[in-house]
Amino acid sequence: MNEQVAEAQRNIISNLAGWESAIAELYEKYAAALPELADFWGKLAKEERSHAALLNGLLKKIDQGFVFLNIGSFEWESIEREIHVILKALHAINTEGVTAKTALLTAINIESTLMESSFYSKTRS
Repeated sequence: MNEQVAEAQRNIISNLAGWESAIAELYEKYAAALPELADFWGKLAKEERSHAALLNGLLKKIDQGFVFLNIGSFEWESIEREIHVILKALHAINTEGVTAKTALLTAINIESTLMESSFYSKTRS
């Protein structure tokens, strides 16, 4: 595989893994801030951590010479915008607190974006 292609794919997958980890962190903060919903948010955080682990596993596949098709449709700018939404929500928890309604609406927004990106259905090796 061309090293430039491999590096570009590493960057995209690494950024996606970072995105998943940021979502997990947000959900963990929601669990701490909303004890009545801690189990719910904890389960979601665990799912997001597993998504990040899967993506990190793909990095190893790239090092083994695998190429992933259609991965170029994920642009850093889009991922960066989504990470900004998460960072803003994290900041709001720390400065203003959070209500269950706000947490749920934020999560729906994030998860809708994740589903629309359909990484797992687009990307093939």
